[in-house]
This record gives sequence, structure tokens and C-alpha cells, in this order.
Amino acid sequence: TGAGATGGAGPLPIPWYLPGSNQLDYGTSDFNREQVFVVSYLWDIPSPHTTNKFVKGVLGNWELTGIVTKETGLAFTVFAGKDVSQTGLNQDRGVYLGGNPYGSTACKSAPCASWLNPAAFGQPAAGTVGNVGKGALTGPGLFNWDMGLFKNILITERWRAQLRGEFFNTFNHTNLTTFTSGGSNSAYPVFTQSSSTFGTILSANDPRIIQLALKVVF
Repeated sequence: TGAGATGGAGPLPIPWYLPGSNQLDYGTSDFNREQVFVVSYLWDIPSPHTTNKFVKGVLGNWELTGIVTKETGLAFTVFAGKDVSQTGLNQDRGVYLGGNPYGSTACKSAPCASWLNPAAFGQPAAGTVGNVGKGALTGPGLFNWDMGLFKNILITERWRAQLRGEFFNTFNHTNLTTFTSGGSNSAYPVFTQSSSTFGTILSANDPRIIQLALKVVF
């Protein structure tokens, strides 16, 4: 896979026939997430113990559902963005210069200009391919909590209805992202060192979305 598609290492930065051609190709897989937590639940809320039909009709037959997802970010590689080595492969890596590779401030909203510290990276010297290994850095993780609240209404033995309230990203948490890959939210900063936007993340997933529906079953 090319670097522009997934944040992975792409083809070898050193021609295969030269010594050490695979030295920068060992690292974390593109699809690796160190930690993934997913839990789904369904709670049939108990109806109140009362003989009052109105109270029982309003407060009874409710369901609460939800899916909670928490996962760490995906690995990515820093590229030089120029064919400094003159190998014709255009896969030269950036050079790690030392210090904290990540930005000094947390990313709270998009665009995020501080996921990477640009001062920690540079261009390789002429005729070299850089030193940043495959998957050496990690993008932002994801936290999402979707909820549903359903009210079941019995009309007759044959007819019944369900009032549905659905909440996506219920707590309106900012999840920085660049694209969606394979059904999974995947976030990387701009990882080409020669780019003027190097280290930034320019977009985020959807904010809180609420939708209401009435379902009739007969």
C-alpha cells in the first residue's frame, strides 16, 4: 500500500538489491491498534409498580441501548516528501532530530496543528533516505458512545408502535480524522515532512447527531 493511502511505509525506501534494503521496513502494522474496547448493552427498563394506568403507560415499556467504543490510534510513518536519495523510489523518510516528536498541546478540536512537533523532524542529507522507521508514530485514538432510547406502545393485539430516539456521538467528543478506511475511523496527521501542513490534522468525525422516529408494527 502507498503511503498516501494508509499512513504505512509503502515500497522500500532503499532499492531491494542494495545492502540494508529492508532496515526501515520493520515496524508496527498499518492496521495495528494496541488497545480496543467495545461494549454494547440493552436495558429493558423496569415498569413502575403502580395501578395507575396513566403513570404506567408513560413510564413503562422503555428500552435503553448503546455501543461504547474506545481505541488507540493507528501507526504511521513520516516521509520526506522529496527524492533526496535520488533512488527514483520517492519513498525517502524524514529524519528524527530528537526531542518530543508529538505536539506540546493536546488536540481538542479540528484543525489540529500540534499533533506532531515539526522541530523534531527534518529532511535527510543528500544521498541518504532518512531514519524514521515504519509505523514509528501513532495517530490519535477514538472515543465514541452511541445511545438509543425506545418507547414501546401497545395499541391493540395486532398493532403496536415504537417511539425511537437515537443519539450518535452522544457526548459530542471530538474525534480527529483524515479518512475512513475499511469501516474504521482512521486518523493521521499530514505525515510528509516537506509539506507546509506537516503534523496537522485538518478534519474531525461528525459531532453529536440526534434523530427521532416512529415505527409502527402490524
